[in-house]
Amino acid sequence: MKQGFKSEHWNDENGSPAGGCSYGTGWVISWQNGPLGRGNERKEPNGAFVEDVFGGGAKVVRPAYKSTRTTTSGRYAYGVIRSARGTWRFSCLDG
Repeated sequence: MKQGFKSEHWNDENGSPAGGCSYGTGWVISWQNGPLGRGNERKEPNGAFVEDVFGGGAKVVRPAYKSTRTTTSGRYAYGVIRSARGTWRFSCLDG
């Protein structure tokens, strides 16, 4: 059942994503603010990553996917979530 959500996101002075938050009934996400960097300049994460949120969603949907009562649409939805997570993770490697 869709209950809706609210989101607010910010950009830094260069127009790059600078974190934000999303929330709805029973959940809150504080998004990563800025890049982590590489090598010795690498910082600790300070928020959630899209691929982790997709992964959490897939974990919630998986038991229904494996159920004998699951509809074709339910199985398709699970596949779409997993595919989106993989695609997002791959796109992050390009950056």
